[in-house]
Amino acid sequence: MHLKKRMLIGAAIVVATLGLSIASGHGPLRVFDDTDIQTIVITARDMKFNSDNPTIFVAPGTTVRVILVNEDPGMKHDLVIPEMGIRTPILRPGEEAVLEFRVPDSGTFAYFCSMHRLSMQGFFSVGNPADPEITRRSN
Repeated sequence: MHLKKRMLIGAAIVVATLGLSIASGHGPLRVFDDTDIQTIVITARDMKFNSDNPTIFVAPGTTVRVILVNEDPGMKHDLVIPEMGIRTPILRPGEEAVLEFRVPDSGTFAYFCSMHRLSMQGFFSVGNPADPEITRRSN
């Protein structure tokens, strides 16, 4: 009886969490226990990401932590990767958001600011060697 009750409570928590995620406009939170995470800092400044909207090279299956930092005075920004279902909240100047996700085995995926797509867009390229010009923070 206790096991059945615990399973029902666990299911209720999962449903409530998913409901809150959907109601807030964001997908379910993705959490990984991996100790090997590639952390990439993307800075929004002067209506660009990292000054030139770089292509970010990632190895297949890598768990990635993207830190979006808004350093653009007077401008709001976000980061969206629609093909992977990834989106940060809209950030005001001085705010930052952290996303963690596992990249697929291959492909090239656009990332952009939903409010300034023409000037703020780049690509995640999965399967190519890492680009040394991308700013990273170690764990």
